[in-house]
Amino acid sequence: MLENTDPDIILASETWLNSTIYEREVLPDNYVFAARKDRPHSSHGGVAIITKANIDASEIVLDTPTEMVAASIPSKDNSKPIIVCSIYRPTNNDVDYTNKMCATLRELHRNHLDHTLWIGGDANLPDINWACDSVEGHNYPTTISQQFIDIFSDLGCQQARPLPGLSDHNIVLIDINTTPHRRRPVRRLVYLWAKADTEAISSDLAENLAKFQQHANNNAPVDVMWNDFKKICTHSINAHVPSKFTSSRFSQPWCDRNIRRLSRRKRRAHRRARITNTQNDWRKYREAQSTNRKECRKSYLKYINNMLGEEGHSNKKLYSYIKSKRCDSSGVSPLRNEGLLHSSPKEKAEILNQQFSSVFHTESLTRVVIWNSLSPAIVTADSLEAFKARISPRSYPL
Repeated sequence: MLENTDPDIILASETWLNSTIYEREVLPDNYVFAARKDRPHSSHGGVAIITKANIDASEIVLDTPTEMVAASIPSKDNSKPIIVCSIYRPTNNDVDYTNKMCATLRELHRNHLDHTLWIGGDANLPDINWACDSVEGHNYPTTISQQFIDIFSDLGCQQARPLPGLSDHNIVLIDINTTPHRRRPVRRLVYLWAKADTEAISSDLAENLAKFQQHANNNAPVDVMWNDFKKICTHSINAHVPSKFTSSRFSQPWCDRNIRRLSRRKRRAHRRARITNTQNDWRKYREAQSTNRKECRKSYLKYINNMLGEEGHSNKKLYSYIKSKRCDSSGVSPLRNEGLLHSSPKEKAEILNQQFSSVFHTESLTRVVIWNSLSPAIVTADSLEAFKARISPRSYPL
């Protein structure tokens, strides 16, 4: 399901999880629990809000014994975050449970009046006819169904109809025209082993190894000895191996110090031009942009020529660059149609064909006007003789 739809936010109910089941056991690597609540004494029920790992979501603590969780998701399109809530009402006749859940929903809405509120989950309300907001069944007490009708009406909620599925537990898939805030990539510490002082590392390790052997004894725990050994190695590496933090803005190998300096200068010029909005500042920004573009192109060509011009040397640098530019997938990427991702060649061809044919006008054949057709030409001997008699010999000299 996650591969076919690739959702950003998932409101899950009846997760059937407990404290012994961890996040990475049930979720892919690119998804995390923004909020999660399990039943303390049972493996049934449970609710959760799942988001992609790069979405900056934070849990909203709800003081309620009911199964519901909420999270706040900042959006670039709205000045205030979007509030998402996942609920689950068990299949019982507990009216007090329903009262507490509805009271928590009202309090959540009252604390976030100017926010967009999404509520999803499984409330087990088969008696409600949502088309007319009335109670028609008798599976549960009317008070329970009426409570939810009132709360959703008071909050101004609009119901999303689920897509048809293979069971009665249909999944509601919604496309929202908004852009959430996403976390920046974490900066990693990278050691520059090409500039490492190997002689200093060897002498440092030899000196510390002798001290380590003197302090070590057979009665020392393995964990203590391993931590001491790890501390010696880490200290030696940090002291004699240069390091740097990765940057997402300058990931190309030809981006040297000069390119980074020009890029920062262009960024400052653009920020100043937007604030002042003067012709002089916009001219400086365009000059910085042109200079940065030329220097990037020059540095790129120099980098490529150096790789190709090293005769008699290893081609590892060239093949590493080619490998970094290689794409694992080929052809058309998965296409989204009606909220679902399609990856098979036949489905992608049908989607592209529909998109191509949609730009042409479809004319109704019933409205086409058919004019009177010409009578068929009939050639006889008399008509030929008459045609020959009308031809002048002077017009066609031999």
